[in-house]
Amino acid sequence: TRGLRAEPSLAPGPDTPKVYQFVARLPSTATIIELPFGDTWFDVLFTYYTHQHRHRNVNGYSGVVPRGYEERTEALYRFLENPEAAWAALKPATHVVLHTGAWHNDTGHLLRAFLESRGARVAVADLDGAWVYELPVR
Repeated sequence: TRGLRAEPSLAPGPDTPKVYQFVARLPSTATIIELPFGDTWFDVLFTYYTHQHRHRNVNGYSGVVPRGYEERTEALYRFLENPEAAWAALKPATHVVLHTGAWHNDTGHLLRAFLESRGARVAVADLDGAWVYELPVR
């Protein structure tokens, strides 16, 4: 599980979490990537919420592993070791939804600093631990 934990606030239920209410209002051209990336539990959950916000999502889950998925997972997991590969792994997303509370340690906050150092702009801050970033055009 790579040090991740499931957050009760992300569990499917009758109320759409605030972060997905915000994402639903993004332009129709938005493509989302959610972090953590590559964890089955989270990817299934993120796919579930695409039905709420209706945007393309890089994560996805279908039981089929597309080409490049494992490399993207590894690059984002090791973002401190190879920031260039991690930054490239965020393509083709226009926005990042970062669930800072998904880790047992400070990884979520380190990812915030990483995104901001690359010019990502905070679109909305700390909706129950989730931050939405708009990525610069690359």
